[in-house]
Amino acid sequence: MRLIRVAFKMTVIVFTTPVTWLVITCGLPFVRLLGGSVPHWRARIFHLWARVIARALGMRVTVEGKPPSSPFLLVANHLSYVDVVLLVSQMPCTFVARADLKDWPLFGPMVPAGGTLFLNRDRKRDIPRVIEQLKVPYEAGVGVVIFPEGTSSNGETVPPFRSSLLEPAAQGRFPVYHAVIRYETPAGQPSARQSVCWWGSMEFLPHLIGLFGLPRFDASLVFGREPIVRGDRKQLATELREAVKSRFRPVPE
Repeated sequence: MRLIRVAFKMTVIVFTTPVTWLVITCGLPFVRLLGGSVPHWRARIFHLWARVIARALGMRVTVEGKPPSSPFLLVANHLSYVDVVLLVSQMPCTFVARADLKDWPLFGPMVPAGGTLFLNRDRKRDIPRVIEQLKVPYEAGVGVVIFPEGTSSNGETVPPFRSSLLEPAAQGRFPVYHAVIRYETPAGQPSARQSVCWWGSMEFLPHLIGLFGLPRFDASLVFGREPIVRGDRKQLATELREAVKSRFRPVPE
């Protein structure tokens, strides 16, 4: 049964991802010709793709609170590559992601097509470029999600938030929203910390196959009630982390 689940989920993703990529890519000239918004087009199709993938993965989503209205800047704790599917399935948006994500099998081709901005975290000179690019989807009325921890974690706690990508929000005193992510697996299955969270030295493909082998898993998404506005990016990062921690529950081992 596990092999059937793995084969089915892989088939859905292998079929859905290139088709969606083609829809986005082929539709871009028509969107531009008709004077439409390219960021909106990408975010909307990305949203539909994520809803299909979430269902195929067996992701049962529970949402508390309401997603912010676009445009928005939102931060969240980061547990897995699945976070992208979870968040996009609930609201059209784009992301700032690690640069190597676009090279990953299965998910990789879809992420840049959805308008994701890529950051090489090993090069500090890359941060100003991404900060400048952040203005494009935001000014077009599309929500932007940032994972300020810088990398995914095992869900035991909320690591410190890096403040660099919050500089535009601090300078413009824009409101920044926050969300809290948590996963849980059914009894008798590998723990969410090992099978859904992706962290440390875990290899991507073995982890992905393990995720596909789960019959289902629960994803909890809690949206903060009020945004935070601060003129100092470090203070903003600290307060956002505290807000996330206040609603955070560790992922079961």
